Order: sequence, then structure tokens, then C-alpha cells
Amino acid sequence: MKKTAMERTVLPGETELQRSSQLLLTSHRLSLNMDGSIAWSTSLLLRDLEWSRIGRSHQPLLAVLGGIAGVFAFVGLTIDPRYAVIPALAALLLLFSYARSRRTTMLFAAGDGRIEVVLSGDSQSRENARVFANAVEHAALRAPFLQL
Repeated sequence: MKKTAMERTVLPGETELQRSSQLLLTSHRLSLNMDGSIAWSTSLLLRDLEWSRIGRSHQPLLAVLGGIAGVFAFVGLTIDPRYAVIPALAALLLLFSYARSRRTTMLFAAGDGRIEVVLSGDSQSRENARVFANAVEHAALRAPFLQL
């Protein structure tokens, strides 16, 4: 597995358990490592993990407006097809924007520390988030028994 430039050094007795997106789960901690023009790393010790959340967000107003624009396009077709072009394009743009607005989020918290990752909103991303969050919580249950 490729190690990022901001990834932290391994603690004594620490082993890698799982990776997902920019997240790294080890036997001792959960780390978010970002590389690029702005690079940073956030790490939470699993023994301090208090809660996690998997969420889904979207912008339903965009779908409603797309439907309304579609109705206007249909009405425009009955009057004169030239009147349907702009509402039809608006409907397509709004529905495309709605589809792109769907996101899955994972949030993990320990004290004041937070790690949040935003993923695409497809069903596979939601399933992967669920599996990873379960792995984090199972590792956190074992973490208090580990010696640092």
C-alpha cells in the first residue's frame, strides 16, 4: 500500500488494520492523511474515540426545481418547440446538479478532535463507509486493552 507524505510513524506494537480513502485504521489510532497543495494529518487515539456518524446529504430542492423546469419544457413543447429548449436544458442541469450533490459523510470524534471524510453518495460508498465505521468501532473496543 502506498504511504502518503503526511502519514505518521508507527507506534510501538501498532499494526495496520484497514485503509479507506484517506483514512488509515491501525490497532492504536485512526488517521486522516491529506496530501496535495495543502498537506496535513489528523490522528485520533482509538482508546479516546467517543462516537462516530455516517450521514447522507443531498439537495432535494434541485430535484424539485428540475421537475418544475421539466413541466415548463413539456408545456413549451405543446405551444412551440422553440419554447421548450431553455426549460429542458435547465431541467437537465438541475437534475444533474442534484445527482452530484448526493454525498456520504463519515465523522469520528474523540474529545475536541474530529475526523470527517466526504465521499460520493452512491450505494457502494455508503456500504464501504458502514463497513469501515464498524471496523473502527470494533478496534476502539479492543484499544483500551493495548499498551502504548
